[in-house]
Amino acid sequence: WFGGEALPDCLESCVPYEDTIGDIVQAFATAVAEYSKSRDSVDAGFDSKSAVVLMVVQDDERNIMDQQILEQELWKRHKVRMVRKTLKEIRDEAVLDGADGILRLASGQEVAVSYLRAGYSPMDYKTDAEWDARLTLEQSQAFK
Repeated sequence: WFGGEALPDCLESCVPYEDTIGDIVQAFATAVAEYSKSRDSVDAGFDSKSAVVLMVVQDDERNIMDQQILEQELWKRHKVRMVRKTLKEIRDEAVLDGADGILRLASGQEVAVSYLRAGYSPMDYKTDAEWDARLTLEQSQAFK
């Protein structure tokens, strides 16, 4: 019901369908492909399957459903992996190669895209560890 009345018959035809999730994961996949292309040009041994999208999340994140949809759709549609980490986990586990700006996770995966779902509020920076992680992300070659 809409304002106490039935929805108009033309609702589906009046409101265009948008594949927002598809658009978002397409953007991620395109960025990963561009990152991989640039890495291939300087490192013949680069394995494009090691390039991931890093989703930066809040500590004790409870709103994960939309995040999981993005992760699953990115894999389903483009075979690109997404990894979720907090700023503290990034500080503890990630390594930035100062010579070439490559950000690697402890798993050996290279971060092609940093997608911040945290780190945009001062409350996300409780200690120097979070600030260090943000600096690491910003100094990396990963798309942001």
